Amino acid sequence: MTFLTAFLAVATTVTTLTLREPSYDYKQAKTSGYSYSGNLGKNHYEDHPSLRTSYLQPDGDSVYRIEVVKDGFLVEHYSCKDWSVTDRFFLQDEKYTEPLAWGGICCGQEHNYLLVGTGDTHRIVVYSKDWKKREIAHLSINGNMLSMFNYGTPALCEANGCLYGNFSTYCDRKIYTNYTFIMQESNLGYIASGFGGAESRCQLIAADATGMYSASQCPTGNRGLLLTKSDPGEAAYFEEGITKNIFPFYAAGSDTADTGASFGGMALSSKNVLIAGASCDQSVGPDSPTNIILTVTDKKTAATEVRNYTNLEQGTVCTPYIVPLQEKDRFALLWDSDASGSFATSFLIVDGEGNFLTKTATVAGMRLSDCTPVVMDDGALLWYTTGTGTGQYSDEYSSPVFHRLALDVPGLRGDADLNWEIDAADASRVLAYAASQGLSKKTPLQEDAAKEAKALSNVDVNADSQINSADASYILVYTARAGLGQEPDWSSIVR
Repeated sequence: MTFLTAFLAVATTVTTLTLREPSYDYKQAKTSGYSYSGNLGKNHYEDHPSLRTSYLQPDGDSVYRIEVVKDGFLVEHYSCKDWSVTDRFFLQDEKYTEPLAWGGICCGQEHNYLLVGTGDTHRIVVYSKDWKKREIAHLSINGNMLSMFNYGTPALCEANGCLYGNFSTYCDRKIYTNYTFIMQESNLGYIASGFGGAESRCQLIAADATGMYSASQCPTGNRGLLLTKSDPGEAAYFEEGITKNIFPFYAAGSDTADTGASFGGMALSSKNVLIAGASCDQSVGPDSPTNIILTVTDKKTAATEVRNYTNLEQGTVCTPYIVPLQEKDRFALLWDSDASGSFATSFLIVDGEGNFLTKTATVAGMRLSDCTPVVMDDGALLWYTTGTGTGQYSDEYSSPVFHRLALDVPGLRGDADLNWEIDAADASRVLAYAASQGLSKKTPLQEDAAKEAKALSNVDVNADSQINSADASYILVYTARAGLGQEPDWSSIVR
C-alpha cells in the first residue's frame, strides 16, 4: 500500500478517543530525619504565599532534603532505597553577622544557588552540588529597597547559562512590588534587572531557549496575573513592549486586595506558558466556589486561554502545582481538596496545550506541602511533608514523610517510533505493522515489549482498538497539515 493510498483511506467507523483513569503507583515513606517546622498544606494561600522552607534536590538513587531554619538551613541526604539518612549538616553564613532575609534555592545543573538579602543588597551564594563549597556574589539593588521577600515566595530558575530570579520587595515608593533579575552564571554578574510596576503578591518564573517568563499576582491597579517575557539574556518584552495581564481579576474598589485566586506553579511547553492556579469565578467574585484552572499563553503572541479542571458548585480546592514530566510536553497537575472534612490529593496529566490526557484521580492520605514535587531519575514524582509543632527537634515536629508518585504517562498520539515527533516515518511504521499482521513473521512497532505497548497505544489514533491503514492515513493528514505550517488538531482530523 502506497502512502497516497493510505492518505486517501477513509475509516468507515470512528470511535471517539476516551480518557482513561491515570495509572499510578503511590507510596509513603516515614523517615528518621529532623524537622524544624511543619510544611503540610503550606502551598495554599488566600492573600499571598509565605516563604518556602522545603526543597528537594534529586541525586541519582538518593536525594538531598533542604529545610530553611532560623540561622541558615539544614541539609539531609537520603537513600531512596530505604529512606535512611546518610548525611546531615547545617549551612550557615558565618561571614556576615547582620540579620539575613531568606530568599530561596535553585538547584542548577552544575551548582546550587541560594538567594539571601540584607538591607538594600541581595546575595547569591553558590554551592557545589553536594553543598560543600561556596562563593558569594554581592548584587546591589540601586539603594531604593527598604526590605525584600515581603510578599510571596521568591522564584528562581536556570536556563541559557543564566540564573533568573523574581521576588517581592518593599521599596522607597512605599509599595510592595516585584524585582526581576538575570545573572550570568559564568561570572556571577548582572545582565539585566528591574522593578515591576505594580504591587506583587505572588511571583513565578520559568525560562528556556526562547527566553524568561515571569509572572506576578497583582491585586491593585491593573488587577490580574501579569506575565512578562524577556529574550534570552536581554530585557525585551512581548512584541508590544508591555507586560500582559493574562488573567484579570474581578473589579473591586481600591480598598481591597482580595483576588479570589492563588497561583502555585509555572511550566513551559514547546509552544506555551502554563500557569496553574485556583480561582473563583472572576465575573462573580470571591463568594463563588474556587476551582482549579490553568492559563495557557502562547510564547510568541501572549494570546491566553483559561482551562478549567474542576467544576465545584460550592467549596474550594487548594493551590495546585504543575510539574513538567520527563516526557516532552507532559505535565502533572496536582492539588489538595477537602472532601467531607478529610483532605486528599487529586491529580491528572495534561499536554502542552493544557488538554486532559487522563481523568482525575484522588488519593486519600496523599497530601501536598510547600515542597514542590521534583522528578527523579526513574520519572517518579517525589516531595515531603512534615507536621506542625512548637519545639525544635522534639516529638512535636514530625519527621519528614516522603511521598512518591510514579505515573504511567500517556504517549504522543500518532508517535510510532517514540521520538516525541509525528511525521511520515510514523505512518510508514504503522503501515508495515498493519501489513504484517496476516504473515507468519510480523513487523513490530518496537522491539522492546514495554515500548511496543506504548507505541501501539499511541498509534490507535481513532481509538477503535485496531491498528490499520486508517490510523496511518490520519497520521499522514496530521503530518501534511503540520508541513503547511498549520497547527493540526486531532479532533479536526479524526471525526
